[in-house]
Amino acid sequence: TLHYVVLIGDVGAGKSTLVEKLSGVGGRSSDGDTSVTTSSETFAIPGKLMVSDTPGSNAMSDKFQHNVWIAQALNFKPVSLILNIVKADTRIDNVVEKVRNYAEGFMDLPENLFAVCVTHMDTVKWTRSTFLEHLENELGMNEVVFADVNSTGDTLANDILGICKQPHNITVDSENFLRMFKINDNNMKILRSTRKEVATFELI
Repeated sequence: TLHYVVLIGDVGAGKSTLVEKLSGVGGRSSDGDTSVTTSSETFAIPGKLMVSDTPGSNAMSDKFQHNVWIAQALNFKPVSLILNIVKADTRIDNVVEKVRNYAEGFMDLPENLFAVCVTHMDTVKWTRSTFLEHLENELGMNEVVFADVNSTGDTLANDILGICKQPHNITVDSENFLRMFKINDNNMKILRSTRKEVATFELI
């Protein structure tokens, strides 16, 4: 059975580019600030992984629906890894803070199921070891995959495989959905919509 990996992260972080490299399927990524991926889609990397490409969680529009798609990807089948894709930034603390924003929402999941992939490493001067030190000190995390313009699909797939865990069944329901995606709005319309959407998860 192939390990199932769910990619999560901001718009433009490099999720779809990573999927292109892993799967060899082109035409998914964009250099813009608008999310090209508007639903979750799963790709098989033969003999290695199944990877779910999901929409940007911080999309300017349709943010709620994007997060519903992410929840559906998590519920789809037992998960071996939730890989938070973050884009390298000149300031290393900005990258750590992006990871923190996602990690806090997934704290209740099985330990070590959450890991990080830093993309665009060719655009920064700080080193991998420096980032690992900061991540360990700030968040107690030490499992990271690094990607740059020259990374090959095989190398990335093997790096991801190396940090996959035993598959876990993750159940996203209306209660933990709000917590995972930091939806604090008490607007009843949002709450009712959440319950309605989450009720369809197991039907997808």
